[in-house]
Amino acid sequence: MFKLLRHFSLVSACAIFVLIGVLMVFFRHVSVEDMINLGERQNEIVARAIGNHITAHFGPLPHLIDNRDGETALDNARAREISAGLSTQIKNLPVLKVGILNLEGHVIVSSAKEEIGGIRPKDAAFLSARKGHLASVRNPSLDKGAISQASENSDTLSSFLPLHNEAGVVVGVFQID
Repeated sequence: MFKLLRHFSLVSACAIFVLIGVLMVFFRHVSVEDMINLGERQNEIVARAIGNHITAHFGPLPHLIDNRDGETALDNARAREISAGLSTQIKNLPVLKVGILNLEGHVIVSSAKEEIGGIRPKDAAFLSARKGHLASVRNPSLDKGAISQASENSDTLSSFLPLHNEAGVVVGVFQID
């Protein structure tokens, strides 16, 4: 004789386990997106505070970025002075590094001195910031040679903010990790 109750119980248990699995994946995705949005907002606030500090001491950032490539940034005493100030300014903040890039991706100013004059790969977040939109990208675990403040197993969030001149035109990108 066919045991309908047993089959119904097994099918119901399987359906419940599948539903639990789907809900776990969905809520994990939602919580990760919420954490990224929160981190992006925090990075934007910190970046604006750092930008205001730099502007108060060195003048408008767009003048620093105009027509500079990576090699001239190495020779620019003002850029070196700003980079040194950035390192001390972010020491007690939840920030690994900050940088200012021109539209070609050359790092003009950075709290990590080895990055000054380098070229940032043109990923989607950088290209979006060049167009005038705030963009962030989640970086999986840092490698062992990366910044010592972060643990090897933690993800980081890199946010890219557009820098505008007085006319509202994007002239550079502010990166914060």
